[in-house]
Amino acid sequence: SIQPVFDLLNAFISEPETVSGKQLIRERIQLLLDTIAEVSPPQDDKPPAWLKRIKQRLMEKRDATESVKSLAASAGKHPTHLTRWFKRYYGCTVTAFQQRLRLKSAVQVMYNSKKPLVEVALESDFYDQSHFIREFRKKMGLSPGEYQELVKVF
Repeated sequence: SIQPVFDLLNAFISEPETVSGKQLIRERIQLLLDTIAEVSPPQDDKPPAWLKRIKQRLMEKRDATESVKSLAASAGKHPTHLTRWFKRYYGCTVTAFQQRLRLKSAVQVMYNSKKPLVEVALESDFYDQSHFIREFRKKMGLSPGEYQELVKVF
């Protein structure tokens, strides 16, 4: 489970500032936590069963490479219909959700092992190490290597 890393990072964020630059690290860690946390806006009504099945399929298989078109076809829906409904109920697009799953997987792998970044990237369904590093940095505000250094502290 990734919960221990969240607890450690939250404890780190809560410490009083003693070292210059610690605020920047806190902000980056908070961005990391916010980015990979599942955000579901409150809804009065529940998502339809077909949409729940799509989300469950993505979460179970973690098939981050499956296209919106094939997901929609599996539910008998048009891709635009799937995209609109997914965003309405889950607060993000299908592709953003897939990206979140890949990043979450990568964070778990890096936390639980000392694997090289190329292995982390491929195991987490990124095209290659360069793609992984670029997306991780774009979404998290720090590189995977910097994240690994932070994890070493704990």
